[in-house]
Amino acid sequence: MIGLIVVSLMWGTTATLVKIALAGASPLYVTAARVATSSLVLLPIAWYRLRRNPSRSRTTPRDVGHLVVLSIVLVLAPYWLVSWAQQYTTASLASVLNATIPLLTIVFAALHPRTPPRLRQTTGI
Repeated sequence: MIGLIVVSLMWGTTATLVKIALAGASPLYVTAARVATSSLVLLPIAWYRLRRNPSRSRTTPRDVGHLVVLSIVLVLAPYWLVSWAQQYTTASLASVLNATIPLLTIVFAALHPRTPPRLRQTTGI
């Protein structure tokens, strides 16, 4: 339960913090700050997990290329677009729109014919 509360606070305060940051910085700078902050948390975790299980470290240059493309498409672009859009809207509207992501995910998952959501997933949403 504590984990859910922590994640909710982190997820919910993001729009407010981005709005505050945009008062004195560009969307690109805010994006860079978000990625750098995330890296400070995630890189030590990745390093620790690789030390515990060295078989995970067998990556090829192709794997690295895929990770770079995924990072740009799934992290950098959305962060920049959110920062850019928040210049023109309120933090409360941005928070509400951000909260719709899980709900829209289940809608799109339901439209996928091969893997429809299970009852438990639908109930959870």
